[in-house]
Amino acid sequence: MVAVLTDIHLIEGARTGLVIMGDSVGGVNEHYKAFFEKHNVTQAQYDSSFVYYSKNPVVFDKIYERVIENLSLIEAEIQ
Repeated sequence: MVAVLTDIHLIEGARTGLVIMGDSVGGVNEHYKAFFEKHNVTQAQYDSSFVYYSKNPVVFDKIYERVIENLSLIEAEIQ
């Protein structure tokens, strides 16, 4: 789940940040399609997992600590 959430945040960050992935919804959809293929999950599986972890905040907090570490490492590599 850590890798999945890290990639979701990268997609969302690129979509709303300074990096532009394209103006069309289709461009964003292609990134999500590649994301689901990379992680071998469906939208329904992702949604189900997200709901599960949302109901288990202690576990979710630990996962997000690792997600933040990953994103910080990626940011440091870019700079």
